[in-house]
Amino acid sequence: MRERVGLFGGELHTGPVLTGGYRVYARMPIEPDDIARARSEREAALAAVEEAAARERREHAQHARRAATRLPAPIKARAVPPMMVRVVPPHPTEESRPRGRRENEGEL
Repeated sequence: MRERVGLFGGELHTGPVLTGGYRVYARMPIEPDDIARARSEREAALAAVEEAAARERREHAQHARRAATRLPAPIKARAVPPMMVRVVPPHPTEESRPRGRRENEGEL
């Protein structure tokens, strides 16, 4: 951990705590361009959500007008705001663990 934190110019403090347990404290510097990029990504995500909500309101109003005049509504795909994706590896279970020769033959 110390090497990885050091790669980014951060500091790491580890050690036991008087009340019991162990403490890991890492402090990483944030560059101004990182802050600006995070702010722009957050603003873009909020704008996408607001745009989707406005589109939903317009489609709802159009649907209400068409229902009043009984015209068929066209089918449209809706835009979905961007999402963060996180991949988690599967948890090993008893059935998926490799077994030795003795376990496969029924010996202990």
